[in-house]
Amino acid sequence: MPVIYEDRLFVVRQSWLGPWRVVDKSTGATIAPELRLQEQVGYVWFILRKRRRMVPVLLLWSEKVLMQTFALAAISPVSEMAQRFAHTAPEQLADFIQIEAAERIELLDLWNT
Repeated sequence: MPVIYEDRLFVVRQSWLGPWRVVDKSTGATIAPELRLQEQVGYVWFILRKRRRMVPVLLLWSEKVLMQTFALAAISPVSEMAQRFAHTAPEQLADFIQIEAAERIELLDLWNT
């Protein structure tokens, strides 16, 4: 199963048109997220990628934030992030992800100056 995203805490995998899997590196547990969560991350990822007005660095950071929040929601289905995925329309969730990514880029710029 190809790795879509990996950092020091999580690995997110998805097979071609197959299920998503999240591996929690701290415990080694492999989580199969709920179908609704898998569908939502697919919709939001598509929305982010089709937005033409985004500069490449913002798209990359948006995808990173999306995968991190998806992994958190999958690992903790009762968390605030899981509730956001469950009860927010894909377009609004994409806006939230994009804003969060822009804020992280801004923080990095401040940190590096």
